[in-house]
Amino acid sequence: PAHLETPNISEVEQTQECYISDPICDNDVNVLDVQFVLNSIDTLVGSCGFNASVDVIRDGDINVLDVQRVLNDIDRTVPNTN
Repeated sequence: PAHLETPNISEVEQTQECYISDPICDNDVNVLDVQFVLNSIDTLVGSCGFNASVDVIRDGDINVLDVQRVLNDIDRTVPNTN
């Protein structure tokens, strides 16, 4: 059976707004952000492993497009969005 959580864990964990390619929210896009996305790769919204903060494309599917978006900004210091 499908695993359902109320509230959705990804909704609870995403408490601050961060730069789209910086899901760790440390104002640096680096290998840690890439690994964070890779930890949830191939998950869909509603699945247990889905983490909305690493769905940087915001399409409900964590895949290679999300990884590529982070890689496009790697080694950049990002603007503070708070």
